[in-house]
Amino acid sequence: MNKHTPKFFTKLLSWFCHDDFYEELQGDLEESFIKNTNTRGLRKARAIYRKEVLKMVRGSVVRPRISIPQRLRFSLFRMHFVLSLRSIRRNMAFTLLNVVGFGAAISVCLFLANTILTAYNLDKSFSNKENKYRISTIINTEGDTNFSCYSPATLFSQLPTILPEAKGIAGLKTNTFRLNFRGRDIIVEGIEASAEFLNILDYKVLAGSIETVINDPLHIAVTEDFVKKYSLGDEVIGKQLGKYIVSAVLESTTLKSHLDFEWLNFSEKLDYVAPVEYSYDYYFDRSRTNYIEVYDEADLEDIKEKLNAFAVQLNDTLINKSYKFQLENLSDLGLSRASLKQANLLTGEGVNVMLIFMLIMTLIASINYTNLASAKAMHRLKEIGVRKVVGSKRIQVFNQFILETCLLGFLGLALGFLLYFWFARDIKDLIPFAFDSHVSIDTAITFIATSIIVSLLAGIVPGLFLSRISPLNLFRSKSPGKTFGFQRVRKVLLVIQLTITAFVFVFGSLFWKQYNSYQKEDIGMELGDIYFLEFDYPDSTQSLLVFKNEMDKLSQVEASSFMSQLVPIDDTNGLMMIKTENSNDSLMTSITWADSSFFHTYKPKMELVDESIMRNNRSSMFVNKSFLMQLNIPLEAALGTNIRTGNEIRPIAGVFEQAISSNYNPIVSPGKQNGTNFSEALVVIPNLIQNLLVVRVAPNSNAIPKIEQVFLKLFPDENIVFRSLEDLSKSRYPELKKAVKIFTYVFICIILITLMGQMGIAIFNAETKTKEIGIRKVLGASVTKLSLNLIKGTLIQILIALLIAVPIATLLFKDAMGSYRDPIRLSPQLYASILILFTAIILATVMSLIVPKAKANPVESLRNE
Repeated sequence: MNKHTPKFFTKLLSWFCHDDFYEELQGDLEESFIKNTNTRGLRKARAIYRKEVLKMVRGSVVRPRISIPQRLRFSLFRMHFVLSLRSIRRNMAFTLLNVVGFGAAISVCLFLANTILTAYNLDKSFSNKENKYRISTIINTEGDTNFSCYSPATLFSQLPTILPEAKGIAGLKTNTFRLNFRGRDIIVEGIEASAEFLNILDYKVLAGSIETVINDPLHIAVTEDFVKKYSLGDEVIGKQLGKYIVSAVLESTTLKSHLDFEWLNFSEKLDYVAPVEYSYDYYFDRSRTNYIEVYDEADLEDIKEKLNAFAVQLNDTLINKSYKFQLENLSDLGLSRASLKQANLLTGEGVNVMLIFMLIMTLIASINYTNLASAKAMHRLKEIGVRKVVGSKRIQVFNQFILETCLLGFLGLALGFLLYFWFARDIKDLIPFAFDSHVSIDTAITFIATSIIVSLLAGIVPGLFLSRISPLNLFRSKSPGKTFGFQRVRKVLLVIQLTITAFVFVFGSLFWKQYNSYQKEDIGMELGDIYFLEFDYPDSTQSLLVFKNEMDKLSQVEASSFMSQLVPIDDTNGLMMIKTENSNDSLMTSITWADSSFFHTYKPKMELVDESIMRNNRSSMFVNKSFLMQLNIPLEAALGTNIRTGNEIRPIAGVFEQAISSNYNPIVSPGKQNGTNFSEALVVIPNLIQNLLVVRVAPNSNAIPKIEQVFLKLFPDENIVFRSLEDLSKSRYPELKKAVKIFTYVFICIILITLMGQMGIAIFNAETKTKEIGIRKVLGASVTKLSLNLIKGTLIQILIALLIAVPIATLLFKDAMGSYRDPIRLSPQLYASILILFTAIILATVMSLIVPKAKANPVESLRNE
């Protein structure tokens, strides 16, 4: 019978056990093994032996596997490292504030940096991207310039003639599909494209046959995201979605390109142009997007000249409008300034704003880090004196501070990355742009380098000052003179931090106030139960009129109206010079055209109205008060006043209480200096057929399916989408909303980091004045007087910061909001509320730490004196 100890565990012990202890420990274990074998049996003895061997895996027994040279083991670096760890553990409050503040800044900057990098990397994976371009359009309307990714509908059919040298030409049209899927209605964002589309934007086909999709308009390709979103599974090919059949699956477009779609089908109708009777601006400007691929030797200037020669021909047919084409390289579209409704893209201006946010965040965090490191260093004056007395050199003291701040910096960096990855998935809802949470090696190295630089700077400030202090001065009752200079530097840094934070707070508060003023506007009409019908218009206006008449017969439909622009969602589109019948003074006015059902559909609030004028005239006008004011027409004399528009003369039949289309775009357009000076007119022509159809349905009715049935009966091959005007109104101001989301996120982080800095300084001030507080309390000072005395310095710093920050924030706010209508009134009451709130937040944070110190029993603080 084998009564030996287990071989594996014996070898394991010899491998990890220190040589000085091995023989003694092994002998004891073998004696115990023999004894247990005789008394408890072999099996139990082996189990006990294994357990005892595993218990030996401890720091005092384990042999160091990597041999550390003797000189390194006892080097000053090791001593500094140990002292740094002790200091970090001893000053845990400062450590936590430093690490959390720096980590929060790192995580925010990571989010902003990756948002920029995501936009920069869009479209970079397409083949031959250097030779692929989008034809964008600069649209000039009476001095108002708009840069759009869309092209006039006539351009696509003319491109083969204009550019015979092009290697490839592709066009697309945005489409929105409404489908009944698994018992519920879903809205799908898709595109209709020409056959060359996937040759230029070569998305990968993951499954199915793309040739089938190209050859049959009833076959579609869906994206990988669409399949996952609706859990279509692996057997998606061949599935029926409405009248369409899924024949291919494309890779996800979300982080690959500037286009964001779920559905792709091919159509030969991209060269379709609406009939002359409703070749309206909405359809003409925002319908088609065109791409070209050129050969390596192509002359881009020659291509631009040919395109703009066609634009000149087109401009001759337009009134008060002109086009100019511009080529944008495919790899630059992720940061293009051109408007595009398919995706939330970051523009070049947005990148600049984010870079400014990153700079502010880094500066705030660096100053906060330096201040806290300096405050912590002031606690150690006597320790530094003792070390210098026993022989420490200036460079050694300096290195000690550098090592401590670097350790804290790496802890903050680790926390920042941890926070980033923890919240990366949820943060996508906060960032209104394409966002890839993956951190590249280059990005990680950049942030590590930044962390090292900030840590070095934070260590250099206290290191330079305190390493130069004489040890004799450190033990005198009076503070050394050189620390006064150090304290001044720390206070200056604190004022700079408070100034930057105050600037962000004031600017952000004004920005929020402006945004809320737009959100709370009374639009002067009832938008509930009103829907805009979006579809491709038929070739015959008669067919369109038949559809409206059939729809109006439905009991669930209260009213419907044809319009030239979507009131009040669209910005001013039709600008026209108008004047009174007997005056030569003209006025640039926004003109909207509608039929007489407009008032039953929208139910606008009216100041004055005379329905008989509308009934007795072929056409009439309804205007706002600004219109009357700028033409010097008294309100009481407005009804019946004739207005000349071109060769037409129309009487005023009513006056709106307020503007009907300016409420939903804050950007000031030509003809309006601000909201009150914006002139607007609605031309009502009975039985008018225009480009947009809006319908009001009965509340809580099933009108939408009924209307869809009527539409499909007349136009079985077309799609119709119902867009709620109430929902569209909630999504107004997209540019402002994006800015508000990002600004709020950064705003909160900056405030929190500053508050952590104030907490650290408050702790430092309270601890350094503990004995002073005790003596004052013994002499009769109250808690209130002690607290006020301790926060006096903070109040002075806040005052200096506000005096600097408020004028700068006001100037920049006025400049940023200069092109927006109805700017908020910058009243003394508004500033007072902002400044009081800012001061209250800072003081509440400081007082929460100071008051307990002021209430403390003086016996405790004076016990050792």
